[in-house]
Amino acid sequence: MSAIRTWWSATWMGLLALSRRRLNARVMVLSIAGVVAVFSFVLAMNAGLDEAMRDAGRADRAVVLRAGSTVEISSAISHEAITQIRNVADARKGVDGVPLITAEAAAPLTLIETHRAATGGAYRGRGGDPGAGSAGGGPSGGLGG
Repeated sequence: MSAIRTWWSATWMGLLALSRRRLNARVMVLSIAGVVAVFSFVLAMNAGLDEAMRDAGRADRAVVLRAGSTVEISSAISHEAITQIRNVADARKGVDGVPLITAEAAAPLTLIETHRAATGGAYRGRGGDPGAGSAGGGPSGGLGG
């Protein structure tokens, strides 16, 4: 027998056996369709998140991290370094001449509800520098709009 004839025979036998294995065939088709749907949703969410992050940034705003840090929550900058950053000549200044720089602390928080069953959640808290001017031109002391 040739290889093509062997392949055709095996395929034909499998197709004839589908009538006896209807449930298994349906489960397999639905499972594959489910995996494709979930993968498509994940890719769509990733594209949406990338788009949101691209649109959220501003060319006149910078986030300064300590050397070796890749995210805000693992970065810590000393008070002396913050003072040096504030004294940089290129720093944008407000109408009062104060640099529009704010030092913020970001920390992970775990909140536990006591009036229900013990449930917890992970949140990220952020605190602004009360002595800093408004970074966005608004009335608040943190990063404004």
